[in-house]
Amino acid sequence: MSNDFCNLDFASCETLASQLADNICRAIARGDFKTGDKLPSIAKMAKMCGTSVRVPREAIRLLEDEGVVKGRPRAGIVVLGKKRFVWRGSVLFVSYGRQAYYYRGVLFKNIAQRLSEKGWRVDFVSLVKGEKGARRQMEPLCRALQNGHAIVFGAHFDEATISEIRKAGVPYFAITSSVGADDEVAAGLATLSESEAIVELAEASAKAGVDRALRVVMDDADELFDVPFHSRGIATENLVVRPDAGIDRFENSSKFVFDRLVARLTDSKKPKVGLVYFGDDSFTEAGLWAIESAGLRVPDDIRVVTFSNCGNRPFYRLPLTCVAHDLLEHAERIAKGMLAFLDGRKFPRLVTCSARLVPGATF
Repeated sequence: MSNDFCNLDFASCETLASQLADNICRAIARGDFKTGDKLPSIAKMAKMCGTSVRVPREAIRLLEDEGVVKGRPRAGIVVLGKKRFVWRGSVLFVSYGRQAYYYRGVLFKNIAQRLSEKGWRVDFVSLVKGEKGARRQMEPLCRALQNGHAIVFGAHFDEATISEIRKAGVPYFAITSSVGADDEVAAGLATLSESEAIVELAEASAKAGVDRALRVVMDDADELFDVPFHSRGIATENLVVRPDAGIDRFENSSKFVFDRLVARLTDSKKPKVGLVYFGDDSFTEAGLWAIESAGLRVPDDIRVVTFSNCGNRPFYRLPLTCVAHDLLEHAERIAKGMLAFLDGRKFPRLVTCSARLVPGATF
């Protein structure tokens, strides 16, 4: 009988007890121990492993919980013959901030479920910023990257995160708004595209006689939005929401949207707006309140379209017209791409997840 199961890596991030439990399972799978055989005693295993008795005692407890072995009085530790489920490997999900955003929560949950169904364990790490807008704390990521993950996944990685992942030599897959030169180091990318839906919205706006559209967003002017409208003779404006430095992305944005939008819509010196497009569903409630506070009626005086993650359409007395992402469909496509990489190193270089225009009563 081989004693290889007692070889433990004392420098590993994995606990010694977990290593020993895994090693015993491998020994059983190899046939070193058969159903009904006895394992060495706790004291003997501790001596063979060079540890205290606490390590083998905890390892046996783990295996008893899974029905692999059974400790019996005067009979010792007996192999029951039940096969233990062994993960094929692990994947690390990285997120930013303390808040559980709907988009990230639904997408991550469904991708993780799909991976686990195929035998891949999913671990999570969240990176937060330090005080007063300091750079994100990278220690949790650095520790997690030492655990031998097959791939790292996340949305909109910043440069510091990518740098740490590259140092660890772990491939990564990221959701991004646009593909840049730095993204060439990624194993694969997914883009969330709204271009087709925006073109459809521009066409509908032109047919409805809209001559000016206002876009309420986090980012500066976007050609993907402006060009389809300009090509149809519709002027565009951008009301850019910029949260204060040092806070998470959506904190305090509602008050900003309300104040700025009321000011814009009641400014008699500026052209009237025929369409307001909210580029994030978190802006919509405050935005609709601002429109009504400015004395405008939807859709009689002004038309409203909002970005929306399907299943999280903002509430309004009228059904909202939306540029909508189907998160369940996106999760399936992204998971399929990740599994292709994990199973055969054949990864689709770019997965495009498109939004669609969902008609409502506000346009």
